[in-house]
Amino acid sequence: MAPAVVFYTAGYRYNPKKGVIERNGTLIVDSIPKGASITLNGSVVPERSPVTLQNVAPGTYTIRVTSPGYSIWEKTLDVRPERVTFANHIHLWKTSGPVFLVPEHVRGIRASPSGRYLAALAGDATSSLLIFDLSNDTAEFLPFSSTVATSQRVELTWNDAETAVLVRELPGSAYLAERKGSVQKLPDGFYRWDGGTLIGALEGEMLMYSVSNGDIRRTPLPNDVIDEQNGFRLFRRNGGTVLGEVRTPDRVFELPSGNWHFAGRISGYPFVTDGNRWLGIDVEENTREGLSFFSDDAPDILQKSGETFVITRTGGELWLTIIGRSSELLVRKSQAITGAVWHRLGEQNFYSTQAAVQALDIDSRNGRYETRLASFDEIDGMTKARNVLYIAGVRDGQRGIYRLDVE
Repeated sequence: MAPAVVFYTAGYRYNPKKGVIERNGTLIVDSIPKGASITLNGSVVPERSPVTLQNVAPGTYTIRVTSPGYSIWEKTLDVRPERVTFANHIHLWKTSGPVFLVPEHVRGIRASPSGRYLAALAGDATSSLLIFDLSNDTAEFLPFSSTVATSQRVELTWNDAETAVLVRELPGSAYLAERKGSVQKLPDGFYRWDGGTLIGALEGEMLMYSVSNGDIRRTPLPNDVIDEQNGFRLFRRNGGTVLGEVRTPDRVFELPSGNWHFAGRISGYPFVTDGNRWLGIDVEENTREGLSFFSDDAPDILQKSGETFVITRTGGELWLTIIGRSSELLVRKSQAITGAVWHRLGEQNFYSTQAAVQALDIDSRNGRYETRLASFDEIDGMTKARNVLYIAGVRDGQRGIYRLDVE
């Protein structure tokens, strides 16, 4: 057998640019959906995804993956000698486009935990809460006793049992809407869910309301305590706010200036918020290390491989925070980002601007790949339920809620 053939079959190739003989590399391509067509630098690969291509000459390759009825994925990656290059988190998205669902002007759209219901404030001058049951496409409107200011930012959150929605103006009033009941304005204070219990930090006391049985409990707070949660307290001290544990009140973390209250725990960190900023404190560290981020809405959180990934948006910026590790700017746009949610596998996220819905790959090699999923005249908000995107906005002059199937 000729020496050149021996080298070739053993995985060696002559690199004319370098003038040397070097080992080949391996390229692994996988996609959702599977069975997609692949080209490398314009040349068709006979196999379809998933495929492991061995004996690939080292170099730079433009990889293009396509499937009928789905978006195109294309990226340039390097194949190195004796190395494996992975392009195995490719997701192609359906191109069927948005479907008009509800002819209603809404804002603050939010899916319930299981994805069965959508909640949103309805009307140009908001006077009711829309509850839309996705299992049978029926809508119910719960009237407010007073109009929610349309100029205010609003945040909607569901309880775990999907029986009630907390509506908060930021800043401003709070309302409790029970799905099979009515909407009531809550006493002045800061409110959050703890499972099925509504927790309120009021002036001088904590309020706990059980939605399931209607029980109400009130617990007085010491004069210098603003809020408490799971053994932690927020104190007034020297004109500012500090966080400490009830059992060790002398060990505290001084917070930046702001109207801080507890927002729950994320990956073991107690988080506080003033409505625009979220701050988490590592209470196990003697140094009391803090992790902070700005967000125009409650962050979307993903648990994966023992780590916690948080996606947040502020103005035209989209940020990724890995709890305990780092924060990174993913996207900066001239328009405000109106919604941001994780894809179920955590390799991509979806975000909306005022005019488009985008899918963004987290893989940063040679730039993060983006796919435009839909264009709108206007987008007020976006949420995800059972792997389907729901967009509140205007498309072709028609305002309402749209359904966008992406996989």
